[in-house]
Amino acid sequence: MLIILELEKLLWKRSTSLPKREGGLKVRVTELEKSLHQHRSRNSTIELKASLSKIEELRGKIGELEDALQNSKL
Repeated sequence: MLIILELEKLLWKRSTSLPKREGGLKVRVTELEKSLHQHRSRNSTIELKASLSKIEELRGKIGELEDALQNSKL
């Protein structure tokens, strides 16, 4: 009988602590989701800046080629 009472106590303690754990886990999941979103946004920004730099570089080369073409026509 004593073992059953101890088991019931243990089960009651665990069942009352589960909502606290679940709440803590939900908060942690929310924090991790926010962090993931921030990192993805940051990575997208870095990739966009790199693409913009490449576009500007290509525009410069196109300008040089257009100038060379115009000079060769003269």
